[in-house]
Amino acid sequence: MTVSAAQRELLDTDRWAWLRDVVDRWYAEPLTAADGSPPADLEAAAARVGGALPVGLAEWFTLVGRRLRAVQDCPATPGAVRRDGAGVVVWTENQDVWSLVVRADGVCVVEDFPFPPTPVATAVHGMVLGDTLVGAWAGSMTGPLGRLADSVRGGRVEEALDYPELAVPGNPFRGVPPRGDVDTVVRGNEAGWEWMTASRAAFERLDGLVPLDPPGGAREVVVAFEDLTAAERAVLTREHGVPDVDRFAVAAGTRAQLRMAAAEAGGVRFHLVTERAEETVAAVLGAVPEGVADKVVVAVRPERISRFRVVHPVGRDEYVLPG
Repeated sequence: MTVSAAQRELLDTDRWAWLRDVVDRWYAEPLTAADGSPPADLEAAAARVGGALPVGLAEWFTLVGRRLRAVQDCPATPGAVRRDGAGVVVWTENQDVWSLVVRADGVCVVEDFPFPPTPVATAVHGMVLGDTLVGAWAGSMTGPLGRLADSVRGGRVEEALDYPELAVPGNPFRGVPPRGDVDTVVRGNEAGWEWMTASRAAFERLDGLVPLDPPGGAREVVVAFEDLTAAERAVLTREHGVPDVDRFAVAAGTRAQLRMAAAEAGGVRFHLVTERAEETVAAVLGAVPEGVADKVVVAVRPERISRFRVVHPVGRDEYVLPG
């Protein structure tokens, strides 16, 4: 499916030319006509806010209004758009700490946060890059425009990454633009740097600046149980559904440290950190209760890279953290 005539006309403008490149470079699925909001959606959105949508926001919805999804923060959609004072909300922080609001003149502002007044197209460009980066470095491999491409890699390092600033605003909490180049986006401070790359060449360039998978470095091992029944879940949890951390902490012994455990609907997972990954994998597999042995996935990643490599079961290609 190709884009609609309305989408094509917008993509051919200077202000929206970036969108096709971002989707093609970072996302698994190309932009299609089904991603855009038809006129009926825009009319309903205008009714929700009690007047015409600002031009830039109407264009944004025409391009991707049916494709948008929350990652770290929440992009407005035609079905949930709302007014805020004299403007209309474009993007909202996940705990409603800030809202990116577009005024009638098509300029976006964030009250009480360091976000420069910016036209809609440039403002959402920055927000898309920022939340795509979250999906890449945190390991969910999902951005505000959907599933990320298989070529995308992401992670977190302690060392500062020296790339030039990109010509988009940063997340309002950060107050500075992200950095990078056409295939790389990074952002950070003294607490650490998040990164993502779109291609093998970009990954290798970054790896040359900061070793991402050093020999003998720390690895994270995740032991994830999926599609559990209530009875199977009870085998792996304690009172109130809390994961039974002792089972795998004891099995790992001094080889690894249990970092965290989580219980979600239908699943339970355990995360360990180790420099002896093969021994740790063998130990935790030996501790898997027999009744849930066919529900377990064990995967390993270098601490600085978010993508996991599945080591059990044989034939499973990928493990992605629940998003």
